[in-house]
Amino acid sequence: MVRMVCFDVDNTLLPRDAVRISASVIDMMKYLLSKGILVAVASGRPFCDIVRLFSDVINDIIVICYDGSLAVYKNEVIADFSVDKDLAYSFIDGIKNNTEYDIAVYGTGSVYVSSECNEKSAPVVAMKKAATMDNCITRIDDFHDIKDSFFKLSVFYKKENFVYDFEPFIDEWKNYLHNVYTKNGWCEFISKSADKGSCVNIICEKFSVDMKDVMAFGDGTNDIVMLSSAGYSYAISGSAPEVISAADYVTDDVVKSVMSFFGK
Repeated sequence: MVRMVCFDVDNTLLPRDAVRISASVIDMMKYLLSKGILVAVASGRPFCDIVRLFSDVINDIIVICYDGSLAVYKNEVIADFSVDKDLAYSFIDGIKNNTEYDIAVYGTGSVYVSSECNEKSAPVVAMKKAATMDNCITRIDDFHDIKDSFFKLSVFYKKENFVYDFEPFIDEWKNYLHNVYTKNGWCEFISKSADKGSCVNIICEKFSVDMKDVMAFGDGTNDIVMLSSAGYSYAISGSAPEVISAADYVTDDVVKSVMSFFGK
């Protein structure tokens, strides 16, 4: 019996290049909630962006953000895999001393960037391209002054049209931080202990749900642990082979698969 359904967001509930969740997805979530089923969204996006995307149901769903670094339900933190502050400071200071890079630090309610970043700076441009709300961005003179927790650390190459190589950088930090994204001049890290699967496990413990009663949908490598742990798992059609191998089923229509499973 399915008691919780977990959805990845980008390319799962939110089609590529879309900026709004469809009404059919929101209706599906409302239907599941009406049946007493826990609904969770699991994304690499900032918490503030999930609030924007799912505003119609945000008070009723579980939010897993920053690739499993933070889980929130009804304004209560359920799981916290934030990066150790001293480790984060070492990482940040190393980046700040390198003139080729900019950095963004993801906190609970904001994305922090250097006060030196203007509207054309790589972190700000990336936030807007990802449709993150402008008011999620906080400019800071000194990252050491941030009182918020650090859930994700992102590095951006400053120069455009340049062949960048993050591998030496990733190798330097691989024993301390987990690299979850490297693409388009943008590289992201979270705590070594964080992933969507671990976050879902903590949620299951809190709500006395067995993993065999969890249904999960995803398309990325950061969904593999969640998919392989869930009792019912669906990879999105076109996902990488290792993602499809981790799932029980493949679907090209999440809403149809959910409603069909529940006989609707």
